[in-house]
Parts: sequence; C-alpha cells; structure tokens
Amino acid sequence: MDINRVKYNLNQTVIHNGAKYIFIGCTLRLSDDGFYYEAILRDTRALNSELVCLLKDIHEI
Repeated sequence: MDINRVKYNLNQTVIHNGAKYIFIGCTLRLSDDGFYYEAILRDTRALNSELVCLLKDIHEI
C-alpha cells in the first residue's frame, strides 16, 4: 500500500499474506537504512490479536 492511501484505508479490511485483517494504524520508523512505514493490523477472527508489518506488504481489497 502506498502512504497516500493510509487515511482512506483506516478501519478497512486489507490483505496481508493472503489473509484478511483490519488496518488500524501506521507508524513511521527509523533504521540504519533510513525511514520506513509499518502497518498495524487487527485479525478479523481474533479481535485481540494485532500484527505489525511493513506498509508495502499489505494490499487493498
């Protein structure tokens, strides 16, 4: 997903590794290689389960 689509997709269903998640947030991180974005996803079946992954690894439905 592109950073420009984050506000549109908040609290929407997205796909990561073939599974559906609810996109609940985005953070900006700094590493030795520079800045990168992380997505915070909530599992649709287990609502107390959250996953943090790279923003570029998720796709809109």
